[in-house]
Amino acid sequence: MGATVTSLRVMDQDATADYLKHADDLLRFASAVAGPSAADDLVAAVVVRVLVESDHWRSITDLRGYLMRAVMNEAIDRQRSRARRLRRERNDSPHEGHVSPTATSAPKCSTPSAA
Repeated sequence: MGATVTSLRVMDQDATADYLKHADDLLRFASAVAGPSAADDLVAAVVVRVLVESDHWRSITDLRGYLMRAVMNEAIDRQRSRARRLRRERNDSPHEGHVSPTATSAPKCSTPSAA
């Protein structure tokens, strides 16, 4: 919970109080969605984006639901980024025995002609 505690230091008292009402639920949800090791960073990123960097959270009627959706969106964004990075790494380093389709052309099949 280290990153989240750091986030709390820069939030105003109202934001801190609102976050603390939902902190346990957010961390449990983030743990279920992204795993226990990523939960704290995931919640911290959402808290900073929603409660620290913006004042629009004050007009949200269902802050818990909004934060839960934001945690889910952040988890999805991180998964997509990881997948893109892995695809780039695979494409940048050729696999042993892998032949690029543009490197050679496939032999043409000939069909016997009817006489």
